[in-house]
Amino acid sequence: MRTSLPSIVKIACLPCSELSPDIQLRYKVKMPVAVYAGKTAVKFFDTPTCEAVMEYENKGRVEHTTLKFSTLDELPTAYPVAFVVTTANGRSYLIGAMERPFPVVKVEERTGVPGSEPAVKSVTVTLSAHKSLVPCVV
Repeated sequence: MRTSLPSIVKIACLPCSELSPDIQLRYKVKMPVAVYAGKTAVKFFDTPTCEAVMEYENKGRVEHTTLKFSTLDELPTAYPVAFVVTTANGRSYLIGAMERPFPVVKVEERTGVPGSEPAVKSVTVTLSAHKSLVPCVV
C-alpha cells in the first residue's frame, strides 16, 4: 500500500529526544499524538515530496517513509532529528520517535552551473518502522 502526501506547505524539525515516548504505541491504540516541543521551521524550495509504502516483512508489517526536499538551511547533525510535515489541508504528520529506529537524514550539497541551476542542499529523510508516518497534532 502506497500513501503520498499532497501539497506540503510546512516542514519543521526537532530533536527526537523532545518527543513523547511510545509514539507508535499511542498511534496503535488510537490515542492522539501531539508534538509540543519547540520545532524549527525549515525553508524549502521547489515541491517537496513525502511517500509512505507499507510492506510485509518477516511476518510483520513495516512502513517505509521517504521525505525529499531542497533547502539552504543547515540541519542539525549532532543528534537524531524528527520531522513534522504539514499539508495544504492542515493535516500534520510526524516522521520520527523518541526511541529507535531514528530517521536517517541524507544531505547532498550541489553547486549549480552558473546561470542555470541554484546551489541547494537536497535532503532525503527515510524511516522504516511499524508506523513511520504518524498523524499528529501540532
